[in-house]
Amino acid sequence: MSDSIENEALDQLENYLHLNEKLLKDFSNIPLPLANIDYNTQDLDRLIHKERSYNTIQLKCELDQNVLLLNEDQCVIYDTVI
Repeated sequence: MSDSIENEALDQLENYLHLNEKLLKDFSNIPLPLANIDYNTQDLDRLIHKERSYNTIQLKCELDQNVLLLNEDQCVIYDTVI
């Protein structure tokens, strides 16, 4: 991912967090966007489109197959999280 795309995404995430009275710096494992970056919104739009264009039917089939392979402990964790 190019730096401009990452920084634009982080900047947009920061904007969403502001709506909930949070900041990116509240999350230590997330980098902060760099200041004064010229964003290429076409790159970001293309990346977002790519990330949202998964074959959800295929992914659901893979999930169903893989859940059957979980051991007992993994099932407990999976059921708790999902």
